Amino acid sequence: ELRLKQLIPLDLIKSLQAANVDVAAIDRHALEVLAGGSVGEAVKLMNLNGLEIFKFILEIFETLPRLDNEKVIALSEKFSRNDEVNSFEFFVSLLELALNRLVLIGAESERHAGTTIFNEAKVFRRLCPNLHAAISWAKLTQELSARLRHGHAVNLDPAALILDTFFQIETCAAKTAQ
Repeated sequence: ELRLKQLIPLDLIKSLQAANVDVAAIDRHALEVLAGGSVGEAVKLMNLNGLEIFKFILEIFETLPRLDNEKVIALSEKFSRNDEVNSFEFFVSLLELALNRLVLIGAESERHAGTTIFNEAKVFRRLCPNLHAAISWAKLTQELSARLRHGHAVNLDPAALILDTFFQIETCAAKTAQ
């Protein structure tokens, strides 16, 4: 087993450039944060439009505690197509990442919030204003991850899984948001 450390942002960008990956038109900071120091994750994010999907998830979170049903339906339709089987799993990983970041950013004080991207800090601190809320979000994240993966494994309708997931997120936000 070969354990490697995460690449620092400068080395991540250099590695992508060395692999002839064009990073000129991409938000490098967001890519660095979401890729977590992994060249493979960075390439996947770029190839599957991950930054835009993550941003769209944040836009939905921004509407909470009152869910924007039109945005959620659009998202569920995008990932329910038969040709999008692998991208459903990618969507699940991005949603888990967003929820995990919500818990971490919400649980940390403003001075120690770490690196945030887009409008995360504002949205996540409103949805997760204290440690008690962070615990609620962490429990929900664990439950949703298991349900999404199990539902996908037994071939449940991806659109229904996504809709149900966001309805549960809406319920949690109604309890925790300020």
